[in-house]
Amino acid sequence: MSVFDCVEERLLLYSGMVYHSYGLWTWYFSGEGELYYTNCPHEKELLHFFQLGNCQEFALSRRDEPEMPFLMSDPVGLVWLGEYIPCVDTERRFFVIGPAFCDRDSLTGIDDALRRRNLSKEFSGGCRHLLHNLPVVDVKQFQHLARSLHYAIGFVDGEDMKLLMQVSDGMKTDLTEAEKWIDYEQEHHRERMLLTYVRDGNHGYGDLLDLFTRGAHMGHPGQSPERSARNTVLIFISQCARAAMEGGVPVKTAKETENMFVGRAEEQKTVTELIRLCREMMDTFIDQVIVHKEYASLSKPVYLCCDYIRTHLSEPVTLKEMARQTGYTEYYLSRLFQKEMGVKLLDYIKQVRVDYAKILLSTTNLTVEQISEKLQFGTRNYFTKVFRKYTGSSPMQYRDTALRVGQGKGMRTKRERGTGNERDKETGAGGPDA
Repeated sequence: MSVFDCVEERLLLYSGMVYHSYGLWTWYFSGEGELYYTNCPHEKELLHFFQLGNCQEFALSRRDEPEMPFLMSDPVGLVWLGEYIPCVDTERRFFVIGPAFCDRDSLTGIDDALRRRNLSKEFSGGCRHLLHNLPVVDVKQFQHLARSLHYAIGFVDGEDMKLLMQVSDGMKTDLTEAEKWIDYEQEHHRERMLLTYVRDGNHGYGDLLDLFTRGAHMGHPGQSPERSARNTVLIFISQCARAAMEGGVPVKTAKETENMFVGRAEEQKTVTELIRLCREMMDTFIDQVIVHKEYASLSKPVYLCCDYIRTHLSEPVTLKEMARQTGYTEYYLSRLFQKEMGVKLLDYIKQVRVDYAKILLSTTNLTVEQISEKLQFGTRNYFTKVFRKYTGSSPMQYRDTALRVGQGKGMRTKRERGTGNERDKETGAGGPDA
């Protein structure tokens, strides 16, 4: 008998064990996010938080990742544990445990969090009572739950079932000192490898970042997953900035990028948002190293122009400003730039902005209008015209293609990707110069 023949029966048994040990409910979803089964009597209310807190979106984004447990949280402070189930001839499905709070302090912010969601008084009142009665499961217990869930999904013979029962019986015990030491060693090794990818300007880090960030929210006892993840990400941002400088990125550029991501990290409210930001941060520093290596042979004024443009994409950038930055006349600088780069300065600015727009389209939920405004294109129609010139497709066509082939880092709903009416707006009408 293979694992695929009995995994659902094992998960039913596991659901009962988790509920009786922790008071936690379990949820069984299709690969598209459709709920197949739950033992939770408050399905409507808690599924609402799972979906609107971006936890379901994060779970769907891991559909093509290796089968490993992942932790999710939302702005209210609810924590969920999930893992995908390997399948042979059917679509992948995922199993979720939760929700719970990681500490008693999380309960104090429930009322404020519910007010920020603008829920109806009737719905909010029922949720408040429900949330205040959810179990509190600390980070170490979630670690044990993750380990036992992985065994429940992946092993089938008698010996493995005994191991599952042993882990389940001891889920509330502390890790041994040896296990802690091994975890810290692995985390340090992954961190050093990731910094090497930044230093070398190499985007091939693959799943290594997921393995590193998976441990980011497994913090110290009494510390919430969000605070633990934020601390880890803030430190990692500084380390990546230093690695980028070692890779040749100018100090000013690296420090400005570091400060920008530190500010954004402080604004994120959930672990899932911090993980997405961490990937964007790494890609940004790696791109800077790549650009430095590509432009190392350029003259100083042209290199300064390229560097300034890439670090000020969200601000107006003109030939006059470039001339002021480099100390040359506009005429001389424009001729020198075109000679060395093979493209006019203003066309280069558009190209770099389009390159960044492609990243935003495939990794964020920003609308086309928001991206157009953020990158100084003036109007959506002009942005579409320029984007089509450099890519051969409209922004919405590019986003849809990126999502279909799995280039995007997160899955989005039809509403977030844009309706048919939104796509119809992309007429390519003219607009102002960049």
